[in-house]
Amino acid sequence: MTRTIVLPTLLACLLAHPAVAIAAPCDDAALHRILAPIEGDDDTAVVDCDLELSPLMAAAITRSLSFVGAASSGITVDCDGGAIGSDDAPARLVFTSRRIGSSAIDGLGIWEPVTDVTVRDCEIHGRVLIRGMGTGGWNDEVTRSSHIPLGHVQRVREAAPRRITFDGVTFVGVGGIPIYVAIGVEETSVVRSSFIGWALKAAIYLDAESRGATIRDNTFDVSTSREIIALDGSSENRIIGNRFSRLEHGGIYFYRNCGERTTVRITPPQDNEVIDNIFYYNRYEGPNPAVFFGSDNGYSTHRFCYRDLDYPYGSGLDDRDYARWNVVLHNQVVGRSPDDVFHTEWPAANTPNHVEANESVVSAVSRPAGCHAPGARDTRFLAHGASTEVVSDRDGRPYEAPVEVSCFDGDLAYASAPQLRAVREVPFSCSQSHDNAGCDGVVRCPDESTLVGAHAACNLEHGPVTDDALASVPRDTLRVVRASDIARQGRCWIGTEGGAAGEVPLARALRGGAEMFGCREHDRNGGDCEIRGVAYCVDP
Repeated sequence: MTRTIVLPTLLACLLAHPAVAIAAPCDDAALHRILAPIEGDDDTAVVDCDLELSPLMAAAITRSLSFVGAASSGITVDCDGGAIGSDDAPARLVFTSRRIGSSAIDGLGIWEPVTDVTVRDCEIHGRVLIRGMGTGGWNDEVTRSSHIPLGHVQRVREAAPRRITFDGVTFVGVGGIPIYVAIGVEETSVVRSSFIGWALKAAIYLDAESRGATIRDNTFDVSTSREIIALDGSSENRIIGNRFSRLEHGGIYFYRNCGERTTVRITPPQDNEVIDNIFYYNRYEGPNPAVFFGSDNGYSTHRFCYRDLDYPYGSGLDDRDYARWNVVLHNQVVGRSPDDVFHTEWPAANTPNHVEANESVVSAVSRPAGCHAPGARDTRFLAHGASTEVVSDRDGRPYEAPVEVSCFDGDLAYASAPQLRAVREVPFSCSQSHDNAGCDGVVRCPDESTLVGAHAACNLEHGPVTDDALASVPRDTLRVVRASDIARQGRCWIGTEGGAAGEVPLARALRGGAEMFGCREHDRNGGDCEIRGVAYCVDP
């Protein structure tokens, strides 16, 4: 989402992340290890020091460069304009986590991620892979096993790399995906860079449960066989100030690959920003969109969707993409109309999205980026240099007092730290025993107050929801603490959101003064279920 700053910024920037050790420069022994020719199966060099390369040294690298765990955290690779790899011998840079112990869940392990690495002023002919738990891919048994117990999203994010930055890099595609961001990876940045060459798939692929990438001020002039940027169940990313050409196979696609590798995909592609980009159309007049909400949507269009049917949550319960609450603002489309190239498939599942102030132009104008201002009184879009007041957060939860925000080239600056208005907590519950009809009820906010959220726990077999089980559920979440023995024969819900297992997000799903809730479970001798929760209400 739009990066938010509370002024003054200097101290905030210094305190933004936990301390990361400053790496020492690579000594002669480390340089020799990195630059040594490949010998047999020994084709990888671990980088654990600041690597300053001359163009001649960069060209001498033939090994895959591996950045692993804490030992590689906090380092910088600077090529001084030199090229790593070639069309005949592609480079491979891999950022991954190191297994450091066993977890309470058999087989998953405890992982130490690599963080805070910067690669700058390099020309990379080949691929960049940013991986997390296990190998970080859907064919990895550790990652696939993680989605079965509760807490998969949090687990893979904690295990995956964070804050890997590419600044001023030229990515030369030689067939593979130039940048693949794997499951759970957070805060990847690709800035002031360019993409050329060709890729069999996308130029940047943001995989499931990843979030918070910044793709900014880049030029995409790469030939692809599909969309240029794929957001496959990835959220809270910022795509700002980029220039896109060669759009014959599409631009930025929002979707969720249901069932791939028999793994449930949980997070929808939501809360992403596409602001002040330029989409160039020279000759292409075909149907592939520049921005596409719901490009899969699970309706017989994806060959994997049936493979996660055994799991009644996420894409196992519902194959649709749910590309919602994204913003597409102030973009320029050269040679075509935004209405023609910004497309939503299956609007029932892939709305709302906020699409505003985009324009068709004959020639593009370079300009500072505007900002998305959720919760603003009068407009959601702020041009560079403009200010307004915000009265709530992005989920609609009101602040105690309005806060002035200003836009500075894509970043929001808050005049003071906003404080959420105090909420009243209203408990609700219902239960049923030996009756397949289940139970339901209505949670109402008192005294004309407004419902702004809830958390709840649900048991879809025998036994009640305990106080501890309810207290452990995060805000704005519905958690099934016990699924039905035949999972698809049970369901609990609040408002329009519900599920048979796992966790369901409730943010922005509850509004007004009241909502329905309930549970239902089917047995031959009558079903048993209980739902307990706490609703949050704020005074008018």
